[in-house]
Amino acid sequence: VNSVAVTVLRRASAACRAARLAAAIAALPPPMAGSTEAGEASVMLMPPLIPRPSEGAAVHDTFSDTRRIVATVRTTRGTMKTMSVFQSLRGIIHGRRPREFIMPQVLHAPEGTLPLTLRPCTLDDEDELQSLRWRNRDWLKPWQSDDPLGGPGLSFNEWIHAQREYERDGTAALFLIIDGTRIVGQVSLGAIAYGAIRTGLVGYWVDREMAGHGIAPLAVAVLADWAFDAADGPKLHRIEIAILPQNRRSRRVPQKLGAVDEGLRRRYMYVNGQWRDHESYALFAEDRPQGGLAQALADGSLPAA
Repeated sequence: VNSVAVTVLRRASAACRAARLAAAIAALPPPMAGSTEAGEASVMLMPPLIPRPSEGAAVHDTFSDTRRIVATVRTTRGTMKTMSVFQSLRGIIHGRRPREFIMPQVLHAPEGTLPLTLRPCTLDDEDELQSLRWRNRDWLKPWQSDDPLGGPGLSFNEWIHAQREYERDGTAALFLIIDGTRIVGQVSLGAIAYGAIRTGLVGYWVDREMAGHGIAPLAVAVLADWAFDAADGPKLHRIEIAILPQNRRSRRVPQKLGAVDEGLRRRYMYVNGQWRDHESYALFAEDRPQGGLAQALADGSLPAA
């Protein structure tokens, strides 16, 4: 390759990057305004539980940096949001691979069921979600997964930014469960793998006050329908639900959905400070009823496991 060819290639590369940048900026949304019935949520898919100011003295020192970061975010939230938008351009400018799925703005439960919707979590949900998490802290603690290697605490802003990164990379999708207008829990699809496997791991939790009303099974069914069949979804073949053997209430979720019991996985997930055995249940795209899993659950036509 001679020097002329090199010059041409450089100019073409610069032009392509400029075109991608212009297209990305044009496509950006406007700035946003300034058991339990708990399944084991995937690591990093649970929001950080920000210490309450009144409880700061009783909180372990590892939270001190988190409190400082949160204070900074609250005083410069507009700036932080703008920075995260421009940070998201890096993947486009550097030729990141096409997205494996497009995160939907909202997923609706079928008519005739609970008034349930699923939607992505945003910065505007911080106060309501933190309040819900604090109310359910003791309820969720026995079933909450974590990273055994630890790591620095995250602010809510950083956690939300991480969710957007997972969505862009196609590795995870987290939804808030909305009953009417209020947040009542979360359902997530994490550890997504493609290629010859096309599988993902579901996690969920529901407000203790709302447990036993069929919210968790319906939320998982709506999520599964999207993951299996949506035109812009991940098009998975298999979805796994991992349950601690002691979590009998949570076991009812895969059973109500007719999931296949695949047996016990030894030391499968790090939960509440130790590696724990889990019962594994699976949903398969080929077994999905005509009309969808959520509709079949509403009609009572699913064969319970």
